[in-house]
Amino acid sequence: MIGVILFALCGFALAADKGMYDPNLFQGDIMLTSDQKAAIRSGGDPSLMPGRATVNKPVWPNAVLPYTIDATLANDPRGMAAIRAGMKLWTDSTCVRFKPRTNERNYAHFYIGGGCSSYVGPVGGRQMISLARGCWQQSIVSHEIGHCLGFYHEQSRPDRDNYVEIIWANIPQGVRFNFNKMTVSQIDSLGTPYDYASVMHYDRTAFGSGRETIRPKKAGVTLGNRRGPTGIDIRQMNLLYKCGGGGGGTTAPVTPGPVTPAPPTPRPPTCVDKDNRCTYWTSYCNSNNYVKTNCLRTCGRCGGGSCSDKDSRCRNWTSYCRSNSYVMMNCKKTCNMCY
Repeated sequence: MIGVILFALCGFALAADKGMYDPNLFQGDIMLTSDQKAAIRSGGDPSLMPGRATVNKPVWPNAVLPYTIDATLANDPRGMAAIRAGMKLWTDSTCVRFKPRTNERNYAHFYIGGGCSSYVGPVGGRQMISLARGCWQQSIVSHEIGHCLGFYHEQSRPDRDNYVEIIWANIPQGVRFNFNKMTVSQIDSLGTPYDYASVMHYDRTAFGSGRETIRPKKAGVTLGNRRGPTGIDIRQMNLLYKCGGGGGGTTAPVTPGPVTPAPPTPRPPTCVDKDNRCTYWTSYCNSNNYVKTNCLRTCGRCGGGSCSDKDSRCRNWTSYCRSNSYVMMNCKKTCNMCY
Protein backbone atom coordinates (compact mmCIF):
# COMPACT_ATOMS: atom_id res chain seq x y z
CA MET A 1 0.00 0.00 0.00
CA ILE A 2 2.95 2.31 0.54
CA GLY A 3 4.84 3.25 -2.60
CA VAL A 4 6.96 6.01 -4.05
CA ILE A 5 5.38 9.35 -4.96
CA LEU A 6 6.79 12.60 -6.28
CA PHE A 7 10.29 13.41 -5.08
CA ALA A 8 9.11 16.73 -3.68
CA LEU A 9 6.81 14.80 -1.32
CA CYS A 10 9.35 12.24 -0.12
CA GLY A 11 9.47 13.62 3.42
CA PHE A 12 5.69 13.54 3.58
CA ALA A 13 5.63 9.97 2.28
CA LEU A 14 8.20 8.80 4.82
CA ALA A 15 6.15 10.32 7.62
CA ALA A 16 3.08 8.48 6.37
CA ASP A 17 5.02 5.21 6.11
CA LYS A 18 6.18 5.52 9.69
CA GLY A 19 2.64 6.26 10.82
CA MET A 20 1.32 3.16 9.07
CA TYR A 21 3.79 0.79 10.74
CA ASP A 22 3.68 1.68 14.43
CA PRO A 23 5.26 -1.23 16.37
CA ASN A 24 2.96 -0.43 19.30
CA LEU A 25 -0.17 -1.17 17.26
CA PHE A 26 -1.40 -4.50 15.95
CA GLN A 27 -0.30 -4.98 12.33
CA GLY A 28 1.10 -1.45 12.48
CA ASP A 29 -2.11 0.57 12.33
CA ILE A 30 -4.90 -1.41 14.02
CA MET A 31 -6.16 -0.27 17.41
CA LEU A 32 -7.23 -2.98 19.85
CA THR A 33 -10.03 -3.34 22.34
CA SER A 34 -9.23 -3.92 26.02
CA ASP A 35 -9.88 -7.66 25.58
CA GLN A 36 -7.38 -7.85 22.76
CA LYS A 37 -4.79 -5.90 24.72
CA ALA A 38 -5.27 -8.35 27.59
CA ALA A 39 -4.61 -11.19 25.16
CA ILE A 40 -1.30 -9.59 24.22
CA ARG A 41 -0.29 -9.03 27.85
CA SER A 42 -0.94 -12.71 28.58
CA GLY A 43 1.24 -13.72 25.67
CA GLY A 44 -1.60 -14.43 23.29
CA ASP A 45 -2.10 -13.32 19.72
CA PRO A 46 -4.74 -10.59 19.27
CA SER A 47 -5.54 -11.90 15.82
CA LEU A 48 -6.89 -15.07 17.44
CA MET A 49 -9.55 -13.22 19.41
CA PRO A 50 -13.00 -14.36 18.27
CA GLY A 51 -15.27 -12.11 16.26
CA ARG A 52 -12.55 -10.10 14.57
CA ALA A 53 -12.92 -11.43 11.04
CA THR A 54 -14.19 -9.49 8.08
CA VAL A 55 -17.59 -11.14 7.93
CA ASN A 56 -17.74 -13.03 11.23
CA LYS A 57 -18.42 -9.87 13.23
CA PRO A 58 -20.96 -7.03 13.09
CA VAL A 59 -20.86 -4.51 10.29
CA TRP A 60 -22.23 -0.97 10.38
CA PRO A 61 -26.05 -1.16 10.22
CA ASN A 62 -27.56 -0.32 6.84
CA ALA A 63 -24.03 0.28 5.50
CA VAL A 64 -23.99 3.73 7.12
CA LEU A 65 -20.98 4.88 9.16
CA PRO A 66 -21.81 7.83 11.45
CA TYR A 67 -18.80 10.01 12.24
CA THR A 68 -17.55 13.09 14.04
CA ILE A 69 -14.40 15.10 13.36
CA ASP A 70 -12.23 16.72 16.00
CA ALA A 71 -12.35 20.53 15.83
CA THR A 72 -8.64 20.91 15.11
CA LEU A 73 -8.87 18.56 12.15
CA ALA A 74 -12.18 20.01 10.99
CA ASN A 75 -10.59 23.46 10.73
CA ASP A 76 -7.72 22.27 8.53
CA PRO A 77 -8.69 22.42 4.82
CA ARG A 78 -6.01 19.93 3.77
CA GLY A 79 -7.04 17.38 6.37
CA MET A 80 -10.70 17.73 5.50
CA ALA A 81 -9.95 17.38 1.79
CA ALA A 82 -8.15 14.10 2.50
CA ILE A 83 -11.07 12.76 4.54
CA ARG A 84 -13.60 13.71 1.88
CA ALA A 85 -11.45 12.13 -0.84
CA GLY A 86 -10.95 8.95 1.20
CA MET A 87 -14.68 8.62 1.82
CA LYS A 88 -15.50 9.30 -1.82
CA LEU A 89 -13.31 6.43 -2.97
CA TRP A 90 -15.69 4.08 -1.13
CA THR A 91 -19.00 5.82 -1.82
CA ASP A 92 -18.40 6.11 -5.56
CA SER A 93 -18.70 2.37 -6.15
CA THR A 94 -20.24 0.81 -3.03
CA CYS A 95 -23.44 1.29 -1.07
CA VAL A 96 -21.46 2.36 2.01
CA ARG A 97 -22.37 5.86 3.15
CA PHE A 98 -20.94 8.25 5.72
CA LYS A 99 -23.10 10.66 7.71
CA PRO A 100 -22.30 13.21 10.43
CA ARG A 101 -23.35 11.76 13.76
CA THR A 102 -26.57 12.95 15.36
CA ASN A 103 -27.42 10.72 18.31
CA GLU A 104 -25.96 7.36 17.23
CA ARG A 105 -24.33 5.42 20.05
CA ASN A 106 -21.73 3.80 17.81
CA TYR A 107 -19.67 6.06 15.57
CA ALA A 108 -16.17 6.87 14.33
CA HIS A 109 -14.25 9.94 15.45
CA PHE A 110 -11.51 11.35 13.19
CA TYR A 111 -8.71 13.19 14.97
CA ILE A 112 -5.07 14.19 14.52
CA GLY A 113 -3.21 11.46 16.39
CA GLY A 114 0.36 10.24 16.42
CA GLY A 115 0.01 8.10 13.29
CA CYS A 116 -2.50 6.44 10.98
CA SER A 117 -4.70 3.91 12.77
CA SER A 118 -8.21 2.54 13.29
CA TYR A 119 -10.14 -0.28 14.91
CA VAL A 120 -11.45 -3.06 12.66
CA GLY A 121 -15.21 -2.91 12.27
CA PRO A 122 -17.62 -1.43 14.82
CA VAL A 123 -16.45 -2.07 18.40
CA GLY A 124 -19.12 -0.11 20.30
CA GLY A 125 -19.38 3.53 21.33
CA ARG A 126 -16.98 6.13 19.99
CA GLN A 127 -14.05 4.59 18.16
CA MET A 128 -11.10 6.59 17.00
CA ILE A 129 -9.56 6.96 13.55
CA SER A 130 -6.16 8.60 13.94
CA LEU A 131 -4.88 10.67 11.02
CA ALA A 132 -1.60 12.41 11.74
CA ARG A 133 -0.69 15.10 9.22
CA GLY A 134 1.54 12.62 7.40
CA CYS A 135 -1.55 10.46 6.79
CA TRP A 136 -3.45 13.06 4.80
CA GLN A 137 -3.45 11.16 1.52
CA GLN A 138 -6.63 9.76 0.00
CA SER A 139 -5.23 6.22 -0.22
CA ILE A 140 -4.17 6.19 3.43
CA VAL A 141 -7.47 7.66 4.60
CA SER A 142 -9.37 5.10 2.51
CA HIS A 143 -7.16 2.36 4.05
CA GLU A 144 -8.01 3.39 7.62
CA ILE A 145 -11.68 3.74 6.71
CA GLY A 146 -11.44 0.24 5.21
CA HIS A 147 -10.36 -1.04 8.62
CA CYS A 148 -13.22 0.80 10.31
CA LEU A 149 -15.68 -0.77 7.88
CA GLY A 150 -14.41 -4.28 8.67
CA PHE A 151 -11.29 -5.07 6.64
CA TYR A 152 -8.04 -6.54 7.94
CA HIS A 153 -4.84 -6.39 5.89
CA GLU A 154 -4.81 -8.41 2.68
CA GLN A 155 -1.63 -10.29 3.57
CA SER A 156 -3.25 -11.73 6.72
CA ARG A 157 -5.53 -13.93 4.56
CA PRO A 158 -5.31 -17.67 5.33
CA ASP A 159 -4.17 -18.39 1.77
CA ARG A 160 -1.51 -15.69 1.60
CA ASP A 161 1.43 -18.13 1.50
CA ASN A 162 0.29 -19.17 -1.97
CA TYR A 163 0.94 -15.63 -3.18
CA VAL A 164 3.63 -14.01 -1.05
CA GLU A 165 6.67 -15.09 0.93
CA ILE A 166 7.31 -13.54 4.34
CA ILE A 167 11.03 -12.84 4.84
CA TRP A 168 11.09 -13.56 8.58
CA ALA A 169 14.84 -12.95 8.87
CA ASN A 170 14.30 -9.26 8.06
CA ILE A 171 11.54 -8.78 10.63
CA PRO A 172 12.52 -7.87 14.22
CA GLN A 173 11.43 -10.55 16.67
CA GLY A 174 9.22 -8.17 18.64
CA VAL A 175 6.97 -7.30 15.69
CA ARG A 176 6.73 -10.67 13.93
CA PHE A 177 3.22 -11.25 15.28
CA ASN A 178 2.07 -8.54 12.85
CA PHE A 179 2.69 -11.00 10.00
CA ASN A 180 0.64 -13.87 11.45
CA LYS A 181 -2.08 -15.28 9.23
CA MET A 182 -5.74 -15.48 10.12
CA THR A 183 -7.54 -18.82 9.99
CA VAL A 184 -10.44 -19.64 7.69
CA SER A 185 -12.78 -19.39 10.68
CA GLN A 186 -11.57 -15.86 11.45
CA ILE A 187 -11.52 -14.21 8.06
CA ASP A 188 -13.61 -14.68 4.95
CA SER A 189 -12.41 -13.19 1.68
CA LEU A 190 -15.87 -13.73 0.20
CA GLY A 191 -14.59 -15.65 -2.80
CA THR A 192 -12.43 -12.81 -4.09
CA PRO A 193 -8.94 -13.52 -5.45
CA TYR A 194 -5.79 -12.47 -3.65
CA ASP A 195 -5.20 -8.81 -4.44
CA TYR A 196 -1.54 -7.80 -4.55
CA ALA A 197 -2.48 -4.18 -5.27
CA SER A 198 -5.16 -3.93 -2.57
CA VAL A 199 -5.26 -0.65 -0.68
CA MET A 200 -5.25 -2.93 2.40
CA HIS A 201 -1.95 -4.68 1.51
CA TYR A 202 1.40 -4.07 3.26
CA ASP A 203 4.22 -2.85 1.07
CA ARG A 204 7.39 -4.87 0.44
CA THR A 205 9.39 -3.39 3.34
CA ALA A 206 6.77 -3.18 6.10
CA PHE A 207 8.49 -3.22 9.54
CA GLY A 208 11.78 -3.99 7.80
CA SER A 209 13.59 -0.63 8.09
CA GLY A 210 14.09 -0.61 4.34
CA ARG A 211 14.72 -4.35 3.98
CA GLU A 212 12.30 -6.58 2.10
CA THR A 213 9.82 -8.34 4.38
CA ILE A 214 7.17 -9.45 1.87
CA ARG A 215 8.09 -10.92 -1.52
CA PRO A 216 5.36 -11.59 -4.10
CA LYS A 217 5.50 -14.99 -5.78
CA LYS A 218 4.10 -13.48 -8.97
CA ALA A 219 6.57 -11.51 -11.07
CA GLY A 220 5.98 -7.88 -11.96
CA VAL A 221 3.37 -7.03 -9.34
CA THR A 222 3.32 -4.13 -6.91
CA LEU A 223 2.20 -4.61 -3.33
CA GLY A 224 -0.44 -2.07 -2.31
CA ASN A 225 -1.02 1.25 -4.02
CA ARG A 226 -1.27 4.98 -3.37
CA ARG A 227 -4.46 5.57 -5.32
CA GLY A 228 -7.18 3.88 -3.30
CA PRO A 229 -9.40 0.78 -3.32
CA THR A 230 -8.95 -1.58 -6.26
CA GLY A 231 -11.76 -3.25 -8.15
CA ILE A 232 -11.35 -6.30 -5.90
CA ASP A 233 -11.47 -4.12 -2.77
CA ILE A 234 -14.69 -2.58 -4.05
CA ARG A 235 -16.19 -5.95 -4.89
CA GLN A 236 -15.35 -7.33 -1.45
CA MET A 237 -16.82 -4.29 0.31
CA ASN A 238 -20.04 -4.65 -1.67
CA LEU A 239 -20.20 -8.33 -0.77
CA LEU A 240 -19.48 -7.60 2.88
CA TYR A 241 -22.35 -5.12 3.07
CA LYS A 242 -24.57 -7.20 0.76
CA CYS A 243 -25.11 -4.38 -1.69
CA GLY A 244 -23.85 -5.74 -4.97
CA GLY A 245 -20.66 -5.54 -6.98
CA GLY A 246 -18.81 -2.45 -8.03
CA GLY A 247 -16.30 -1.11 -10.46
CA GLY A 248 -12.76 -0.07 -9.84
CA GLY A 249 -13.30 2.62 -7.26
CA THR A 250 -12.91 5.43 -9.75
CA THR A 251 -14.76 8.72 -9.92
CA ALA A 252 -16.13 10.50 -12.93
CA PRO A 253 -13.49 12.11 -15.18
CA VAL A 254 -12.82 15.72 -14.24
CA THR A 255 -10.97 17.11 -17.25
CA PRO A 256 -12.82 16.55 -20.53
CA GLY A 257 -10.93 15.83 -23.72
CA PRO A 258 -11.77 17.05 -27.22
CA VAL A 259 -15.45 16.85 -28.02
CA THR A 260 -16.14 14.36 -30.81
CA PRO A 261 -19.92 14.01 -31.16
CA ALA A 262 -21.23 10.71 -32.49
CA PRO A 263 -24.81 9.50 -32.78
CA PRO A 264 -25.69 6.61 -30.45
CA THR A 265 -25.93 3.17 -31.99
CA PRO A 266 -29.43 1.76 -31.46
CA ARG A 267 -29.68 -1.27 -29.19
CA PRO A 268 -32.49 -3.80 -29.01
CA PRO A 269 -34.87 -2.80 -26.22
CA THR A 270 -34.34 -5.02 -23.20
CA CYS A 271 -35.31 -4.70 -19.60
CA VAL A 272 -34.02 -7.47 -17.40
CA ASP A 273 -32.22 -7.90 -14.12
CA LYS A 274 -28.59 -8.74 -14.83
CA ASP A 275 -27.88 -10.07 -11.32
CA ASN A 276 -29.88 -12.88 -9.72
CA ARG A 277 -29.62 -11.14 -6.34
CA CYS A 278 -31.56 -8.05 -7.43
CA THR A 279 -34.70 -8.98 -5.55
CA TYR A 280 -32.77 -8.70 -2.28
CA TRP A 281 -31.54 -5.19 -3.07
CA THR A 282 -34.76 -3.23 -3.58
CA SER A 283 -33.81 -0.84 -0.77
CA TYR A 284 -30.75 0.24 -2.78
CA CYS A 285 -32.57 1.04 -6.04
CA ASN A 286 -32.14 4.79 -5.54
CA SER A 287 -28.78 4.88 -3.79
CA ASN A 288 -26.44 2.29 -5.33
CA ASN A 289 -25.16 2.71 -8.88
CA TYR A 290 -24.58 -1.00 -9.42
CA VAL A 291 -28.16 -1.82 -8.43
CA LYS A 292 -29.55 1.02 -10.55
CA THR A 293 -27.73 -0.27 -13.62
CA ASN A 294 -28.11 -4.02 -13.20
CA CYS A 295 -31.55 -4.36 -11.57
CA LEU A 296 -33.74 -2.47 -14.05
CA ARG A 297 -36.80 -4.68 -13.70
CA THR A 298 -36.67 -5.02 -9.91
CA CYS A 299 -36.18 -1.28 -9.53
CA GLY A 300 -39.02 -0.41 -11.91
CA ARG A 301 -36.81 1.28 -14.49
CA CYS A 302 -38.31 -0.45 -17.54
CA GLY A 303 -39.54 1.61 -20.46
CA GLY A 304 -41.36 4.93 -20.47
CA GLY A 305 -39.90 8.38 -20.10
CA SER A 306 -37.08 9.89 -22.07
CA CYS A 307 -33.47 8.87 -22.26
CA SER A 308 -30.94 11.65 -22.08
CA ASP A 309 -27.54 12.58 -20.76
CA LYS A 310 -27.52 14.27 -17.37
CA ASP A 311 -24.03 15.74 -17.75
CA SER A 312 -22.98 18.03 -20.60
CA ARG A 313 -19.53 16.39 -20.68
CA CYS A 314 -20.82 12.89 -21.48
CA ARG A 315 -19.63 12.93 -25.10
CA ASN A 316 -16.04 13.19 -23.86
CA TRP A 317 -16.35 10.10 -21.69
CA THR A 318 -17.37 7.36 -24.12
CA SER A 319 -14.35 5.26 -23.12
CA TYR A 320 -15.76 5.08 -19.57
CA CYS A 321 -19.22 3.78 -20.57
CA ARG A 322 -18.57 0.26 -19.29
CA SER A 323 -16.17 0.95 -16.42
CA ASN A 324 -17.27 4.06 -14.52
CA SER A 325 -20.47 4.03 -12.46
CA TYR A 326 -20.99 7.80 -12.68
CA VAL A 327 -20.81 7.75 -16.49
CA MET A 328 -23.03 4.66 -16.70
CA MET A 329 -25.78 6.36 -14.71
CA ASN A 330 -25.53 9.90 -16.09
CA CYS A 331 -24.62 9.36 -19.75
CA LYS A 332 -27.18 6.77 -20.83
CA LYS A 333 -27.80 8.33 -24.24
CA THR A 334 -24.12 8.70 -25.11
CA CYS A 335 -23.39 5.21 -23.82
CA ASN A 336 -26.30 3.62 -25.70
CA MET A 337 -27.85 2.43 -22.46
CA CYS A 338 -31.44 3.50 -23.15
CA TYR A 339 -33.73 0.65 -22.19
